[in-house]
Amino acid sequence: MFRLRVFHFNDLHGRLADLDAESFAPVFSRIAGHVAAARAACAGQGGEGVLFFSGGDDLVGSPFAELMGTRPEEFRAHPAYRLYSAAGVDGGAIGNHDLDWGLGMLSLAAQRDATFPLLSANLIADREYPGILPATVLTVNGLRVGVIGVTTPAEIKHCAPEELLLITDPVEAVRQHAARLRAGCDTLIVLSHLGYSLDHPAGIVAGAGDVELANALPAGTVDLILGAHTHHALNEDALAPVCVNGVCIAQAGAFGRYLGEVIIEVTEGGARVTEARLLPVDSLPPDPLFDAAFTEPLAREVTALLAEPLGVAEAHPDLHFEAPGGAFTGEEAALANFVADALAARCRAAGIPVDFAMVDASVIAAGLPEGPLTLRDLHRLSPFADSIITFELPRREFGAFLDDNARRATWADEPAEERGFAQFSREVRYEIAAGSGRGETRAANATLRGEPVDDAGGTPLLVACGSFARAPARAWERGARGQGHAVFELSERSFGQTGLPLRAELAAYMREAGGVTAAAGLRRDGRVRRL
Repeated sequence: MFRLRVFHFNDLHGRLADLDAESFAPVFSRIAGHVAAARAACAGQGGEGVLFFSGGDDLVGSPFAELMGTRPEEFRAHPAYRLYSAAGVDGGAIGNHDLDWGLGMLSLAAQRDATFPLLSANLIADREYPGILPATVLTVNGLRVGVIGVTTPAEIKHCAPEELLLITDPVEAVRQHAARLRAGCDTLIVLSHLGYSLDHPAGIVAGAGDVELANALPAGTVDLILGAHTHHALNEDALAPVCVNGVCIAQAGAFGRYLGEVIIEVTEGGARVTEARLLPVDSLPPDPLFDAAFTEPLAREVTALLAEPLGVAEAHPDLHFEAPGGAFTGEEAALANFVADALAARCRAAGIPVDFAMVDASVIAAGLPEGPLTLRDLHRLSPFADSIITFELPRREFGAFLDDNARRATWADEPAEERGFAQFSREVRYEIAAGSGRGETRAANATLRGEPVDDAGGTPLLVACGSFARAPARAWERGARGQGHAVFELSERSFGQTGLPLRAELAAYMREAGGVTAAAGLRRDGRVRRL
């Protein structure tokens, strides 16, 4: 019998260590040290072995991503891949956010910093990209392990329009590659960045999740699915592994909270999962030698970048809130006005003739301090690696679009919930007229550049927004539709990629304006009023 210990994590989103201006707190070195100890315990044991995997979404959402940049000429390092390689990661799934800056940037990162393959069998590209494979076979003390990667088609915001990228059916991709690999392998593992199930309430799973994948595969096709994307903490109770159609499914939460461990026992009769558990990472000791050699040099480099001055934030009460609801409840908010005006201005500076811009809670995560601003402050405001995208809005739909936004406003005594209320750049002005219920609430007296919008025809309006606009509100939208309310389906629009990194454009706007100022948009000017 061979006892294979499989360690896995997913959706780390660059949380390699916790950084602030004064301190450094280890995160990934705790994972690396634990796996290194397990490997040492297996050394020389012919019937034992260790494999170590990432489920994808490895860097986006962290200040460490500043070292990668968004274009090849900006690339310094992929800090996550560099640390994973030092820790001996054996393979990684390609997550949707790993594609944010295009396959070219991902391949560059793989070639520079990854000693392991990035896997996705259902990713179809215009050409071969080094470092990116559909599947691989790993040998551990004589045991042959087939590994197939799959990527979700949900929430793909691929901002390299010159590249052809298709995400095909993951079930068929796994079937095809499993048929090729099964005869020559002792066990088969799927590294899945699909999400747990189509029943996920936030609605970010598309086509198939891990549950649907397991149910669709013939019995015995694969032995283990290591999941990601929906941030589920599966097997947390360490009782019996979560199994669907005879396939164990594991997922280790997100942001380095857990390290997963799965035990596969392989005998002449086949392979079976016998144990699956999650280890709280904060209970594992850090590895100071690992941090000193690998993590801390990257952290020092990032800290220096975050100290870049961006000007001054002028005093305004709308700067201060700890949650995005503070800017997107339905009241006008000066900070949201500033960000919306910035998006519109930066698009026009790049030659993109937008009519107006919208921002929501997918763009602004926290407020800003008054006084001198740095890039670190901007990361707190907008920690995501969104790009600016555009969509066309037929003029006849302008009124319905604003009506829908008005119905998302929060009213007194309502529970806190992200409904996707958006703020608009200065070109749009309207009033929210409350009805007897949310479904009867409307936008009134709407104008664009001071004039009513002619809904008889004409050129569609071009709207700029962040690449995950309204994504935080999908659970609410799902419930509203279930109650029979009309919802303006922004997710069904066709989007144009501007290639403009949102946070980098905000930084450029702040530099030009001398910071976050009233003259640049930090003010309430009556662009939305409640009647």
